[in-house]
Amino acid sequence: MPFIKPSCVEALRNRINIYDVVAPHVALTKAGSKWRGLSPFNSEKTPSFYIDPEKNFYYCFSSGQGGDIFRFIQVVENLNFNEAVETLARRFNLPIEYEHSGAQVSQTASLHKQIREIHEVASDFFQQVYHAEDTDAQTIRTYWTQERRFPPELAATFRIGLAPAADNRLLKTLLEKGYSPDALRKCGLFYPPQNTASDVRFLRPRFRGRLILPICDVQGRIIAFAGRQTELTPTDDPTHNAKYINSPETLLFAKNRVLFGLDRARQHVRDTGHFLLVEGPLDVLRCWQYGLKTAVAPQGTAITSEQLVCLRRYTDCIQCLLDGDAAGQKAALRLLPLALSDGLEVRFLPLPKGSDPDSFLAQSPPPAPAESEEETTNSDPLAAIRKQSLSGVAFALRALLPDQDAEADAPPPSPQEKARALAELYRIIDHAQSVVTRDEYRKEAAHLLDCNPESLAKDFHAHPQTHTWPLRSAPEEDPLTTVAPRRKAAPTPTREKQATENLPLTSAEYEFVCILLHYPDLGPAIANALDLDWIRKDTPYAALLKRLVAEFREELWEGPEHLDRLLETDAEKNLVYGLLSKDFSLEDPVKNANQVLKSLFKHHLREQKHSIQLLINASPPEAFSERQKLQQKIIALRRLEPPSLTLTSHGC
Repeated sequence: MPFIKPSCVEALRNRINIYDVVAPHVALTKAGSKWRGLSPFNSEKTPSFYIDPEKNFYYCFSSGQGGDIFRFIQVVENLNFNEAVETLARRFNLPIEYEHSGAQVSQTASLHKQIREIHEVASDFFQQVYHAEDTDAQTIRTYWTQERRFPPELAATFRIGLAPAADNRLLKTLLEKGYSPDALRKCGLFYPPQNTASDVRFLRPRFRGRLILPICDVQGRIIAFAGRQTELTPTDDPTHNAKYINSPETLLFAKNRVLFGLDRARQHVRDTGHFLLVEGPLDVLRCWQYGLKTAVAPQGTAITSEQLVCLRRYTDCIQCLLDGDAAGQKAALRLLPLALSDGLEVRFLPLPKGSDPDSFLAQSPPPAPAESEEETTNSDPLAAIRKQSLSGVAFALRALLPDQDAEADAPPPSPQEKARALAELYRIIDHAQSVVTRDEYRKEAAHLLDCNPESLAKDFHAHPQTHTWPLRSAPEEDPLTTVAPRRKAAPTPTREKQATENLPLTSAEYEFVCILLHYPDLGPAIANALDLDWIRKDTPYAALLKRLVAEFREELWEGPEHLDRLLETDAEKNLVYGLLSKDFSLEDPVKNANQVLKSLFKHHLREQKHSIQLLINASPPEAFSERQKLQQKIIALRRLEPPSLTLTSHGC
């Protein structure tokens, strides 16, 4: 990997504001001189993520992570340092310079970057096949416009493509562009060879004869593909009977963290205040066609907590437009405890039995033409359904009680049926983190079932709080190991976070590090007065303090924005940016610095006296002269006075 010139890195750091880097990932609000929002690393209801535009760094109190613009991109987009620098330079249209020639840069491009490029090339290829003038392309376009009843312009908007049914032209195209065998094997577009050393020219395409829908990350970059079965899908394809197939998990794609359509929906969620959750990608496209531009869908599996965390960054409200069949109800019931656990408000839009969002909207009047944009904006094809929307409690009870619509003269639920439904509902309600929320849900349940609220409250508190619902995804191999770990019911801190959490609340070394970071004007005086031998080696701040002192002694200090070159590990970065984010205000910083200096000095003297006393205790009685000399050393140490800074007290 070629090295990026340090001068280029510093130029980017100085020219790019941390707000512009973070804003696409976190909804930020002003908080004094800083900005804050919900953590992009953990699920939370109260914002604990802060950015400081003046110092150009961020810190997340809930996860203990902090850093500058480059580290933020490294963590949230799973990039190494060089890739983060390249990404920001490209995103902000700024030049980048390497230590080596451009040709060498191209030849040594990272695997991560190659796979990103491969997905772009593949998307262009699939679109060309879709728009070709051959029989297969005409068949798929007819399928799109007549059978699915989608307009042609929607295919262009979402970059819809077609995978060839009978050849491997995509592989040939990628080989001609010179991508490495490793990238071709790991991009997910081909089935992995049985022998990893086998020739990549014989890789078999994963998508054959399928309608191709690109899957994007939140920034709109293609990271995977979904393939919809069509009449062109060959019968000898191993996945022929599957309606949809997705790319496997890769360096770019983790299906439990990605929602189809989120890259577009997040840009419109402020207009509506909610996301519209549907079942599949074609449901999202249908919603988009009818002006419902906040629609998102999970990637072929039930919704996960990780996906809900992604939505929670932009809004705390979700409207669910799931299928009206039993499978749709089951998916909705599984979603509800997850949403309550993550602090989300969910409302359910009931569809007629046997219909899904795609088919329901397709039967609605066609949307107004483009020139009637105002009319399109004001028209809501779900207006009638929204009037019948159900709260989480109402939906759960409807799903858990016997079907009242099956027979017009069906009797009301029996007490036993109510009790069984409530037992299941209690387990759902119990996942709400707020006591107030749980109380309100109980009151609503009592009203809907015509039960005594006090009796229901007693019943609820007597019910075992077991949390038996499968709230989290099952453990699995996760390629995105540099991203914050998958959150579980009882989160386990990372090693780095544990390292900072287990630190003492304060120590002399800690105090000095804080003073040097927040009052750098005192740095030269502290560096001259402090003997490095006084720094205790068993404290986590010792190595950092020594490095800071060396910076001031050698007159190399350039300010906190240049700290990264001093920080060797992610744990140190989290530690330092956490200290920088604290409100460390001292009435008399010089006085405090002298107190810390005195503390370190006295501790060092105690250690020396203790060592000498051990020598005295170990010496034989006849070694009177040696024992006397050692006693004189202890007396001399007792007479020493701690040094002080040669500064007068002032505000720094």
